[in-house]
Amino acid sequence: MSKPVQWIIVLATGWALGWMTHHYWPPKESRLPAEPPADEAPVRLPPGTAGMPPGQTRGSREPAAATAAFADLLAAHRYPEALQRFNEENSTTALEGYRTDLIRHLESLLEDRDYQHADRLLSGYLAREYRDVDVLLIRARLYQLQGKYSTALDTLYQARSYEYRMPQIEAITAQIRKLVARYDRELQAAGEQQALLSLYEQLAVLEPDYSPYFIALAKAQLDLDRLAEARQSLTLVQFDPLVSNEALQLINRIDNLVRYPQPGAVAIPLIREGEHFLVEAWINDAIPVRLLIDTGASMTVVRSEVLAAAEIPLLSDEPPRYFNTANGLVAGRVYRVDRLSIGDQEIPNIELAGLDFPMAAGVDGLLGMNYLKHFRFFIDQGKQELRLSEPL
Repeated sequence: MSKPVQWIIVLATGWALGWMTHHYWPPKESRLPAEPPADEAPVRLPPGTAGMPPGQTRGSREPAAATAAFADLLAAHRYPEALQRFNEENSTTALEGYRTDLIRHLESLLEDRDYQHADRLLSGYLAREYRDVDVLLIRARLYQLQGKYSTALDTLYQARSYEYRMPQIEAITAQIRKLVARYDRELQAAGEQQALLSLYEQLAVLEPDYSPYFIALAKAQLDLDRLAEARQSLTLVQFDPLVSNEALQLINRIDNLVRYPQPGAVAIPLIREGEHFLVEAWINDAIPVRLLIDTGASMTVVRSEVLAAAEIPLLSDEPPRYFNTANGLVAGRVYRVDRLSIGDQEIPNIELAGLDFPMAAGVDGLLGMNYLKHFRFFIDQGKQELRLSEPL
């Protein structure tokens, strides 16, 4: 797997609970479905409680006006003082007012193209209010205006993972599709084939259940004469109804160009739990665990009590590490196991994080990228299968 895939491997364990045809070798500009009309307005969710579950809102959906003092601090770009006032405020009505003024100020900065001040304020606010979907969408727009499309996409996926209302999730997904189509066109026009490959490697991990990204990835690989990798990407989605015809056509074209043994993808049954999928894994061929697939987790996580009961040794005597989760920083220890296996696919000498935090019944942890990065993988929701390629 090429180095750019490392873009999407986050530095600390986090939740990313939110997952989610063309003719025979179509022209490059038609890799993806057509972009929505250019005059379509970007997604603008109303200020309020986006991304916060019911009962966790700070106050009324019709917040009172922020104090003049707070607005003056924003206007003077005295952001540390403004954010300190925000953090120390106890009144939910005042907090909603502060947040409304902050969003209004950010919109003004973007309109004035004052990206430096916008970035400062966004960084300071989101360091604490990292689940504020409305503000994350503003940050994504900032990155897009600066031409940082890859970072903008990462931010949109982060915002989508925190949102819980289906209409808003669909709106964010539409914005993702629109930005991908625009970025694809610009890279095609510039002849940036390696950057195009990096884009779809990134997207195939960020959204491993969206088969059109795998078709686009395969085409980028074909353009760079990486036939074996292209065939591997296509094999993962050849049975997906959305792209199966095109995938099979491209596989046949590759097979007409070169003949050598091609391993197929291994299909692992998934266990559905609500909107999420679990997979049964084995630690050292002896300890069964059910892990929730989480491409936003850099390290595979297992409940500490499971590892302790199995007498798995700690990596060392080093102090606990802190991992960033949806519930804030959580202390945990790092363990090393001889192998972690899913089906017949095993990764030897792998590290696991042992954490103590609430999990749903029947869930022993998270399957993270330190395992998944060794494969191409696709989540087939229709067949409820995880398809893994041979190790890369």
